Amino acid sequence: MVIVMAFLIQAVVLIFTILCLIGISFFCSWLIKKKVPSPEWLHYIIPVIAFVGTLVGLYQAYITPPSIYLASGEETADGIPSPATISLNANPFLSIYYTINGTDPHKGMLYEPDKTIILTEPRRVLACTKFLCFWSPIDSSKYFQVYDSRKASGYVPLKAVLTTGVEQYYLSPNGVDRAMLEVTLQPANASGKGFTWSSDNVTIATVAGSGTSAVVTGHSPGMAAITAESFEDPNMMAIFLVYVGETTPQSSPVTPPSVSPAPTSPGAPKSPTVTPKASKPTSAHDTPKPTPTPEIRSASPVPSNTASPSPIPTDAFSAPPVSPSPMAPSPTLEAISIHSLPIVQEYEIRDYIDTTGLAITEHYSDGSTAVVRSGFNCSPKRLTSVGRTKVLVTYNGFETSYYVSVAEAVEDTPEPTPRPNVMPTAEPTPSPPVLERIYIDSTPSQDIYTVGDKLDTAGLIVMGLYSNNSREEISGFSCSPNILNEAGTQTISVSYDGFSTSFNVEVQSPIKILTSKAYQSDSHITIEFETNVPFSNATISTGGQVYTVPNPGYTTGMMPLDRKYFTNNSYSFVLVVRDKDGHEDQSTITITLEEISVSLSSNSLEVPLGETRTITARVTGLSGHSVRWSTSDASIAEVESTGVQRETYDIGEISARSLGTTTITVNVGGKSDTCTVTVIE
Repeated sequence: MVIVMAFLIQAVVLIFTILCLIGISFFCSWLIKKKVPSPEWLHYIIPVIAFVGTLVGLYQAYITPPSIYLASGEETADGIPSPATISLNANPFLSIYYTINGTDPHKGMLYEPDKTIILTEPRRVLACTKFLCFWSPIDSSKYFQVYDSRKASGYVPLKAVLTTGVEQYYLSPNGVDRAMLEVTLQPANASGKGFTWSSDNVTIATVAGSGTSAVVTGHSPGMAAITAESFEDPNMMAIFLVYVGETTPQSSPVTPPSVSPAPTSPGAPKSPTVTPKASKPTSAHDTPKPTPTPEIRSASPVPSNTASPSPIPTDAFSAPPVSPSPMAPSPTLEAISIHSLPIVQEYEIRDYIDTTGLAITEHYSDGSTAVVRSGFNCSPKRLTSVGRTKVLVTYNGFETSYYVSVAEAVEDTPEPTPRPNVMPTAEPTPSPPVLERIYIDSTPSQDIYTVGDKLDTAGLIVMGLYSNNSREEISGFSCSPNILNEAGTQTISVSYDGFSTSFNVEVQSPIKILTSKAYQSDSHITIEFETNVPFSNATISTGGQVYTVPNPGYTTGMMPLDRKYFTNNSYSFVLVVRDKDGHEDQSTITITLEEISVSLSSNSLEVPLGETRTITARVTGLSGHSVRWSTSDASIAEVESTGVQRETYDIGEISARSLGTTTITVNVGGKSDTCTVTVIE
């Protein structure tokens, strides 16, 4: 469609230019016919201007820059999977020149439509067109973000997009109720999953967690704003409004972001109202409400005759009660499944099960689902055997399960008491922060190596997460292995103070030539090759001549050689490639060329004295040839090229000087033919 539109635009410009030329011609004729006083030179200069304008119009309309497009593959949010096939297109009879990651396509390679451009890494393609000696006024440029599809994270780390806005949760006080808070990033393999969680009022609710999830615990009636802020991008954050209250809670004077007091009747306590961006109800079948008052998540079992837990009465938050619509359908619960696993999944023997973070999904008869975070029972309550243990979850007569890992206790200790489901008091006694884990904040700058290279940790940033939810850059860590002796993806372990984390690097074998070939056209011998790693230098040699392959730094290379300098029937080319570490590989490529031949249009000719005759030399097997004419006796007859050289022939002009006989010889590419010329009266 784009090419069709380009042709239409060019046709319009051409027609407009021709109409302008016709109009100017009529104008000049009118001046002459009406004998309008005007300088004589004006009658000549106007057609010249019109002619030049026509040429410029034709140039602008026809010699346009080429189009660059993806010929195969599909561009995704991550980019273009490798390998990507790139094609160029332009008006007929235009030659296309291009360069990859270069700056001047005029000095680039000639594009051949039957050949393909293969990209395996992110590259910019720059192209222009040429007709005779005229270049397109502007160049075409397009960047292709090609990534190795074998790598899960893609070639370039993707920017995270936070899809969770303001949400609301309702908890019971005194630490008996908790909720699992989560933020969602798109795409799934994006970077930026480190978040700092904080509460604006720890006396009402506290939060503990890292990454994209955290656990919030209610302590006293009121409202607190829980904020998840990315420490890589401060502009990316999510706000969770947590309401803590009993059956009839007191309103909290705290006013977090995005919260404003709703008007109430005189004398009534003010309650906060929220306009959330997204709300997660406890059940898909809870009673609809005319206002955006969210439903309440309860951490304790709530007896109910329905398939989903009942919310805390809405009058606890000054919301008017609304009864269910009598026309609403009543779907039934058919099954449950695990929505999210608990935070704790590794235990020691005789520990009690901790269900913090556990959530299940309700599946209803109408195909809808709902997430429940409380009201279910887990069995066993206490772990009495070592190994992989199944935990059975029951809810409203339905069952599902998950597994935990149970290990022997490190040392004999007194009978442990059940893990309390109570967080510290509103003002816990300060204690020194303790390192809880380490993680990679930034991977090293170099992530591709050759077998035998030493690991380079420049750019590696390791962060430590402490018990008070603070983060600090770690130094003095160690990495293993330091010498990369195996090809493929290697995992580098980072250790510090008993904690460990890891990152991956790609280790490549020394450079090897995977494929190499040579093919010929009338004008060129072209040598192409492909290597397993980008080459830093490549040369092609034959018969004492050495040619350097342009555009290093890629895994593919191409070298066109002028055919007219190769006159033998066959040639052997030695290809030598080297990588950045000095490793090299070589290959010998043999090509048999089409035989060159030349023949004259006549092998005997009579030329009258003082006159001239022409003779044609026809050439095969060579284009853009260099034809040499000679005579055995220049005093009898001379010969020279008329300058009318074509792809397959050349014309010589014979001039008779004196009576006698001489031999005219034509030579091209080591081949020759003769003609006997007799000068007569």
